[in-house]
Amino acid sequence: MIKVIQKISNNYLYKQSFTALFIKVLGGGFAFLFNILLARKLGADNSGIFFLCFSVVMIAVVIGRLGLDNVVLRDIAKYAINNKWGKLKGIFSYSVTISLISSVLMSLLVFFSADLISDQLFNMPEMSKSLRIMSLIIIPLSIISIIASSLKGLKKIAQATVTESLLVPFFSVLSLYFLVKDNNLNQFLNYYVIIFIITLILAFYFWKKNTKFIIEKASSFSIREIFDSSIPLLWVTSMLFVNSWADRIFLGIYSNAESVGVYSIAMKVAMLVSFILVAVNSASSAKFSEFYQSNNIKALSNYCAKSTNLMATISLPVLILVIFFSDLILDFFGSEFTIGSTALIILCFGQFINVATGSVGQILAMTNREKLLKKSILIGMGANIILNLILVPLYDMNGAAIATSISWIISTLFALYYVKKEFHFNACLMGKYFN
Repeated sequence: MIKVIQKISNNYLYKQSFTALFIKVLGGGFAFLFNILLARKLGADNSGIFFLCFSVVMIAVVIGRLGLDNVVLRDIAKYAINNKWGKLKGIFSYSVTISLISSVLMSLLVFFSADLISDQLFNMPEMSKSLRIMSLIIIPLSIISIIASSLKGLKKIAQATVTESLLVPFFSVLSLYFLVKDNNLNQFLNYYVIIFIITLILAFYFWKKNTKFIIEKASSFSIREIFDSSIPLLWVTSMLFVNSWADRIFLGIYSNAESVGVYSIAMKVAMLVSFILVAVNSASSAKFSEFYQSNNIKALSNYCAKSTNLMATISLPVLILVIFFSDLILDFFGSEFTIGSTALIILCFGQFINVATGSVGQILAMTNREKLLKKSILIGMGANIILNLILVPLYDMNGAAIATSISWIISTLFALYYVKKEFHFNACLMGKYFN
């Protein structure tokens, strides 16, 4: 038994995954509490407006990052392994600067087009002021993402996870509970902007602390060279965004704020099933790149098998719990949210299949197979848009849940196929029996 414990403690996957998982669980706990407080304090309508505003902001953030979060994650891991500290410093500086410029432009665009988006797209003129306030988080959120990915590249998983998963929900819970009045969405959004600024300052502190030993000057990079790597990843991230947020956007167009609010809460609960996938991906991204750079495909295969088994083992009990107690869980958010129980169950099934196929998307992203990743996501995105267009007008939030779950499954199965084709191993649950 002692030997087993020592083996686990010395194993990178388990040590880093459980570090990330512990912080993710802590952050997830605060995020869950945040969603409960948001729903109870603001109600379904205001919650729906919040999530619609956030979806618009995330479109701007994805464009503002220009795919650079994945570039720094991959390249910083590569430069750190080879002790190329000048290049590491250079790619970080260039990425932050480029992202800052593009996110400023996106923030201004959203701020000045808030009336048009609210009135013409969603037919909700009451959300325009909220959207203007939310546009102010585009800049800090974009840079936070770049820094968190850079910390992952340095294998500073704990600090990266704190930065991207813990600080914002923690401070949001405090502000909602102690400072925000009932049904006052815009008051909360003002605090929300301040929270992101504080998180950005702390993110820079973590980066400086972990790179203070670097004495080399930052290397120069051509902008074209950076864009050649980032733009394909931008398309990947954009398509992932569509797969993640198309359902709420279509609900906003074809239904109402209440449906968006109820469905968004159901989605947040369903994400608990795939919680471990996010944690393992956070811990393992740099490791995938490291195995690939050293041409150690066998180690990559073994690592993926362990990670998929770990993820499925933890996710299955969560799936069962959510299915049998969906009404009770949603009632925590308020009785008006229980109408989303069917959508919740559908989404949970889709998320579990996503987990059971392993970290296939991240493997493709970290092994210079961006084009294959883009193909798999593009197919899923096409299915997502078509199915949402058909099903949301007919079945409201249940239609959105069906469309989203099917698109997740399609996309991840194609990514699984591409990993098998390129590296000759099966990354899914019990994949060694299908190799």
